[in-house]
This record gives sequence, C-alpha cells and structure tokens, in this order.
Amino acid sequence: MSHLPDRDIIYKLLVTIECYYSRQIDYSDASFSTILKALALNYETANNIRNIIDAYEFSLNRDESVNAISLSKICKIALYGQNSDLIVSERDKAISLGRMTMNLKEYNPTAPSRILPAIADISAFLFNDDKTDIIAKAALAHYQFEMIHPYECYNGIVGRIVISMVLYEYSIMSAPIIGLSELLYSVKNDYFEILRTTQYSGGYIALIKFFARGVFIAANTTYDRIEQILKIYNDDENRIANCGASTKNLLLVYQYFKEHVYSQIRIAARDMNLSFNTVTKSVNTLCNLGILNLENEQSRHRVFVYSRLRDALTNIITGEAS
Repeated sequence: MSHLPDRDIIYKLLVTIECYYSRQIDYSDASFSTILKALALNYETANNIRNIIDAYEFSLNRDESVNAISLSKICKIALYGQNSDLIVSERDKAISLGRMTMNLKEYNPTAPSRILPAIADISAFLFNDDKTDIIAKAALAHYQFEMIHPYECYNGIVGRIVISMVLYEYSIMSAPIIGLSELLYSVKNDYFEILRTTQYSGGYIALIKFFARGVFIAANTTYDRIEQILKIYNDDENRIANCGASTKNLLLVYQYFKEHVYSQIRIAARDMNLSFNTVTKSVNTLCNLGILNLENEQSRHRVFVYSRLRDALTNIITGEAS
C-alpha cells in the first residue's frame, strides 16, 4: 500500500467501503453510491457513515490498546461523532432478546457486572499471547467482544472495527483496506450462524477457519479492485494528456474527482480555491472526454460523477467465506 500512486485517495475510498458495509450488516441504509454522493456533498444523511469512518480512523491511530477505554471512545465516535461531548459507557442492565436489536438467535449476553472483566480478558489475551496466529487472534477477539455485547447499540460495528485494530496493531499494515465487512455483508447469514454455533458448541476451529478464509478472499478482491482503480486512473490520465487542452487546472479538477467521485461545480471551486468559470471549463472538458458524467440535467445544482470510478467502488465482493 505504501508504494501505491494516489495512496491516500485509494485508502480513503476503501475505508469508506469498509465502514459503509459494516453498518449495512446490522442496519438498512441507502445504496453505497447514494452514500458516497452524500459524503461528497456533505449531506446530513451521510452522518452515520461519516461518524463510523471517524471512529475507524481513531481506532488505528489511538494511544491505547484494545481495552475498555479505547472501545468506549470508538463507540462514542461511531454513534455521535468525534466532536460530541456525550459519553458511551458499558450497559448497566441485563439484556433480554425482547428489548434489543440482534441478528443472533439463542444468544445470552454477558451480565453487566462481568462486562469490564470480560473486556480485560480480551486485552490480556491480545497482549500476553504471542503464539496464536494473528488472524486467529483477531477472530477470537471479535467473537468475544460480540458475545460480551457491552453497549446498548453499535456492538457489531465496534466489534468489526476490533478486527482491523488487532490485525493492524500486530503488523498487518494493509488491514484498514482489506474490506472484510464488505465480504461479511455478502455472506452475513453464514457470519451470524458461525457466531451462534460457536457460542453453542464452544469450539473455535470453524470460527477461525471462517475468518481466515474471509481475510484471504477479501484481500484478493481488494487487490483486484485496486488494480481496476489504477487502470481507470491510468486510462483517463492518458486521455487528459492527449486531449490537446491546457492540463494544469484540468488535472487539478480531475484529481479532485478522484477523491470525491461526486461533486457540484460550486463545491469543487470552493474546495480548490479556483474560480467557478475555471472549474466549469475543466468539468466540461472532462465530460467531453467521457471521464465525468452529468448525473441529473434537471437539477438546479448539477451534480457530476466520475462514473467508471463509482462503478469500480460499487462492485461488491462476492464469495463464500465458510
């Protein structure tokens, strides 16, 4: 990842995919392309995903290891945003299936008095065990967190962030972009079933195999997606280089759409500190080259989209992780 051209842009796009599908596993939101557009145009409808992205970023740049303090901060950011003064604490009530949103059946969450000791057990396992394979450790930490179910909501989202936290902390530097949540979304019935049967049977081999296979599939698919994105970039940069127009501002505007995918001319002009007319001219050229498309001609504030890039990002992972 460190040697990729446009590394920061690709990283940001792939993290957005990861956070979107992590929420989709437990909640029903708009399509990914709709959310991508809402994020680019700063619509409030994207706040749920924006907060999860911030929580995900915090989890990979924190000072603390996986512990009760860091996990509650992550849950708070994911729920309310990083600037919120609200605090998320471990639940103080036992959970009955009748009052909780839960995708697992026959589930018996940890009693409130045992939540903090149980999280401490996860921390101790991660810190003290230097023999267990890192993917197995991530799978087990995720499973144990889900079984503890420490918060009133967003346990699934925080639990999936734990996977990347563990993989990243223990030297798998590509963990933030592997996109495991997208795969888990595509096989979520199997995902919930493996969590349920692991609790029922007490055996972890099937769980570890499921996650190891999932990481393998997701990593390979992410590699293919990056290759596809880079090919799109290369093709379109060649079009720009050979179009015969002045390329300085054209490349600036193109670079902007590589990062945002969607935008309006006025927003792009403001963000890049360029004149409206300069951005309009460049956008028109990019449309003529077939790089950008006008999404809605009837709209008062016209929205343009980098269609090939959007399509590459919305091509969901499919595969059997079991």
